[in-house]
Amino acid sequence: MAYTYRLTTGGDDLTVSFTDTWVIDAVPTNLDPDGVQPPQRTGARLVTLTTCSELFHTDDRLVAFGVLVDRQRRSAS
Repeated sequence: MAYTYRLTTGGDDLTVSFTDTWVIDAVPTNLDPDGVQPPQRTGARLVTLTTCSELFHTDDRLVAFGVLVDRQRRSAS
């Protein structure tokens, strides 16, 4: 299968500490009511992307969220 996701947040919209594990929950829910989080819809297929927030050592992570918009079977070639 080939999956296509559309990002719902920007790559630098959310910076968290490496100890903030809520971002990798099945349905990430930000405790800050005005904070960045993925759509909270039942049945949504989500993807969470994380990376270091700086080129060298950092304790912070950048986070982006996305939702599944398409899936297609790959041809057997």
